[in-house]
Amino acid sequence: MVLPSGEDTPVPKQMVIRNTTKQDIVLKIKSDAPRALQFEAEKIVVDSRKYVIVNMVFNEKELTASSKGTASMIYVFARPVTKYNQECLRRWLTVDNCETTAQLAFSIQLQLTNAEFSATKLILDLPGSASLIDPIPNAIEAPLDTDCVTSINIDADTNTGNVFDDKDYRSALRVEEGSKSRCAVLAPLMDMLFPPATQATRA
Repeated sequence: MVLPSGEDTPVPKQMVIRNTTKQDIVLKIKSDAPRALQFEAEKIVVDSRKYVIVNMVFNEKELTASSKGTASMIYVFARPVTKYNQECLRRWLTVDNCETTAQLAFSIQLQLTNAEFSATKLILDLPGSASLIDPIPNAIEAPLDTDCVTSINIDADTNTGNVFDDKDYRSALRVEEGSKSRCAVLAPLMDMLFPPATQATRA
């Protein structure tokens, strides 16, 4: 925000804050030099798709006398209005220095100069950099289990193996005995066709 320099009297300014979202928003306006920048209202509710005009007065003498001087900033914090955070918003508006970076919508740097045009109005569009996400402080009533799918047992798609009984054992034994008898019949024939090699004897 460009502010004129060399003014002996306080200079009026305006901030036009427009809510471009579908939900109501609570604002908290702060500055590093509260005596140099005096706002008509510092805690405001901006309805959805509406805007507010915040009048402010700038005093150059107070600004130069402040701790940060011309490096002072204006901060605009924003939070959404929901049906479950009413009590939390009341505490937020009454307690000082409880704001978070996620609630910071705008950081406005002051520039004290006559070399640039100093507009009378500064237009800001919400939500800016604010997340507009508030935690749910307690349990809410909702049919949470209507869209749940019951889990399936891990063995639901497996096939159980057949249990061996006495008939299976006897059948397996007969197959094994038959293979042994066939080997006994074929052994002499194989020896005739392929006689085993004899080892040479030393004299």
